[in-house]
Amino acid sequence: MSSVNTKPLKERSPLGSLVSHLLRDRLAIIGLVLVILITSSAILAPVIVPHNPNKLNVRYRLKGPSADHWLGTDQLGRDVLSRVIVGSRIALQVALVSISIAVFFGLILGMMAGYGSKKTGRYLNYFI
Repeated sequence: MSSVNTKPLKERSPLGSLVSHLLRDRLAIIGLVLVILITSSAILAPVIVPHNPNKLNVRYRLKGPSADHWLGTDQLGRDVLSRVIVGSRIALQVALVSISIAVFFGLILGMMAGYGSKKTGRYLNYFI
């Protein structure tokens, strides 16, 4: 006689299922690492910038990448890496503000469509 394991399989939570699918997809992991790297560098910009991004140094203008300036310098001698990091901070702030505005209006329209009458839902369909 063969013994059959009759234990019921443990069902995964939705979060556990998402994590297991994510760990199997290499491109998703690469994308997640890039998003975390860019976001953390924007948040930690005042701590990690190697040079003042606005300081002019015309002696070092248009220099290529080196140990001191990893991405080189621009036409005014400013460090390009420092300017990219500080620029990503500004871009992240603009993105957060625009996403917050979109979520605010989306929630209002969604609540109006969901909790309002059928007439309200049909009226909102013209705008969405």
